[in-house]
Amino acid sequence: TRPKGTFSFELIAQEHASPRRFWVTAKVKYFTKAAVLTRQVAAHTRFLTSDLKWERKEVTYLLDIPATKSEVTSSLAKMTLMPGTMLLRSHFEREMALKYGEEVDLLAGDDSFSVATKGISQQNAFIGDTVKVKSLATNKIVDGVVTGRGVVNVRY
Repeated sequence: TRPKGTFSFELIAQEHASPRRFWVTAKVKYFTKAAVLTRQVAAHTRFLTSDLKWERKEVTYLLDIPATKSEVTSSLAKMTLMPGTMLLRSHFEREMALKYGEEVDLLAGDDSFSVATKGISQQNAFIGDTVKVKSLATNKIVDGVVTGRGVVNVRY
């Protein structure tokens, strides 16, 4: 663990032949860039880039972890949040992107070439989860990664 707040440490200074002991008191503060809301955000809604600004904030005694840019863009507000609130991980809930039996778009390929077809989700999933999907074209079960609501990228 790292020191937080005020602490003391021993400093031994040697002048000529005899060492002298000193106790030095110091204060440590930790800062990070954090997202701060510029307007009220209702519970179970997405954050817009215009809803927040990134500021340098002190996090020395913070018990939660400040939210990252990817968490802000891919999650929903768990509760109603007021302007000036520093966004923390506990303020977010993940959005269900697929439900069992739901029709989804299956995508395979990269930037230069891709193929799309339809499939049926075989499980519930959040964005970023690996899921099993039954392809309607071949009736085979394939694995893929959920990249958006109703969208699965298939590994090939």
